[in-house]
Amino acid sequence: MKKASYLIIAVCLVFTSLFGCSKTSKDDALFNENDPIIVVDGSGRRVSFAEPAKTVATSWGGGVDMYIYALGVGDRLVATNSKHNIDRLFFNPDEMPKVGRWVLDKEALADIQPDVYLHGSYATDQITGANSVKVRAYGMGFHSFDDIAKNITDLGKIFGVEERAAYVNSYCENILKLVKDRVSSIPKDQYPTVIILGEQIGELAADIYDTIDIMIEMAGGKSMTPDELATKTETTVVGLEKIFEWNPDFIFLQDYYCELTVEDIMSSSTWAPMTSVKNNHVFAIPSEIDAWSKGNPSCYIGTLYISMQMYPDLYTDIDINKLAVEFYHEVYGLDLTLEQIGIH
Repeated sequence: MKKASYLIIAVCLVFTSLFGCSKTSKDDALFNENDPIIVVDGSGRRVSFAEPAKTVATSWGGGVDMYIYALGVGDRLVATNSKHNIDRLFFNPDEMPKVGRWVLDKEALADIQPDVYLHGSYATDQITGANSVKVRAYGMGFHSFDDIAKNITDLGKIFGVEERAAYVNSYCENILKLVKDRVSSIPKDQYPTVIILGEQIGELAADIYDTIDIMIEMAGGKSMTPDELATKTETTVVGLEKIFEWNPDFIFLQDYYCELTVEDIMSSSTWAPMTSVKNNHVFAIPSEIDAWSKGNPSCYIGTLYISMQMYPDLYTDIDINKLAVEFYHEVYGLDLTLEQIGIH
């Protein structure tokens, strides 16, 4: 009997070291099934909290901070590398501690010891790195509106602001529903082809960090970005030759990042032969305070903007300027002018 007990214990110890006896190997290393707050992150890991998180850190602020602001917990942010225009409305980027950028600074994270560390679920090394210094980590998904809604819901639980999370999701979903309803009568085989240019000349905006492809599709367009680029790579520099070969019906620029301007393209003899240029179908996604084309709540209004440029006759009753001001008030709690948002 005693030998049998020892054998059971020995087997459990082996499995604990390899897989964990009470949880799967994919779970957060600090997961406790008795904690009252339990969420499943974008990679399927269970993450638990004994109480709502009071402090949060990230080494990829641009995609993550917007969720924190939307949930009204910007004052809980204790480390981020982001310094976008909107960030400056919540903190001083020059004084904000940092825990790395593309590579997690585990020593800095260990010193700060936030209640939760946030990053993309694809960055497994950063997630496990946070766990290695005893910090809980939640991996976020960014490739669909479902991912965005899930992030908001889960972070609402993590921060103890479920009602706020439900409101933000409802408000954003209403914007998406507006777009879906307006383009519902258009056959998909008649969707115009679209690309959104990124920061560098010859670079597309779509990559593993964002929802560009699904935004274009929801808006009533057909993305020219190959799936293997949009879902598997961090940079999508395809070159002008490839973009000219695709010859999309519409070109959009990430106004917040893009080196080019609409005027640059429209006045260039190089771009002149393209269908989109000939038809005056080149537009800058307008916001300069934050990117409307990343995997965070702002991409909802970005989707509406894209759809309005492709199908202006379907939106004659919609004032994008008025809606943008309302959006920042309702989603981020900010009362901004069009100039502050960056709409000219």
